[in-house]
Amino acid sequence: MSEPVGEPVSEPEATAAPTPLFTEAQDPSWPFVALALGAVTLATASALTPMGRVARAGVAAVAAGGVGLLAWEFILPMHTAVVPEEVQIRFGRRTRFRIPLKHVVRAYYREYSPLAEFGGWGIRFGTEGRAFNLRGNRGVQLELKSGRKVLIGSQRAEELAEAIRRACGCEGAEAEPEIVEETIPESEPAAVTIDVDGEADAEVITQDADGDDATEIT
Repeated sequence: MSEPVGEPVSEPEATAAPTPLFTEAQDPSWPFVALALGAVTLATASALTPMGRVARAGVAAVAAGGVGLLAWEFILPMHTAVVPEEVQIRFGRRTRFRIPLKHVVRAYYREYSPLAEFGGWGIRFGTEGRAFNLRGNRGVQLELKSGRKVLIGSQRAEELAEAIRRACGCEGAEAEPEIVEETIPESEPAAVTIDVDGEADAEVITQDADGDDATEIT
């Protein structure tokens, strides 16, 4: 029996991309871009001193243009997206990073010093772990189950932190220890109890009736 000819062939349906919970595109500070391209142009022109003025200018312009194209391909701009299972970070068209949300235990907004903590902007390593940033000093600090820290620079850092916490159900910044002062009758030693995260007291400082301090380890 001959098979039908010209019958439509059903193809598997394409999986729809997850709807982002947050998206942001960050461009660099344009004065810094102009300064960088100007520096490349001057350096190239200086290196070609034996050539004529017009030739030097032409080669320098080509070099600056090449640097600009490479930057737009691999570095600029910076895109950040939060989808239900991960945070996606992309620099330019080709440099991509993914942070699975199942590994995130904390996400919170903080201000930071790009130069002091990470040595500048871009894809960086520093005293506070890894950083992905392009401009400014505001970002979202991620703490992972492995103990590693990742900072994502953002001009909408509070929104980004909230979107990540919503997606992964993780916590925000660790709360400061709560200091609770207890009022005790004068006949008993006065005591100040420091309760950290609701755990049992590890150390209680009491004052005897004669005014001498005594440390009681419990």
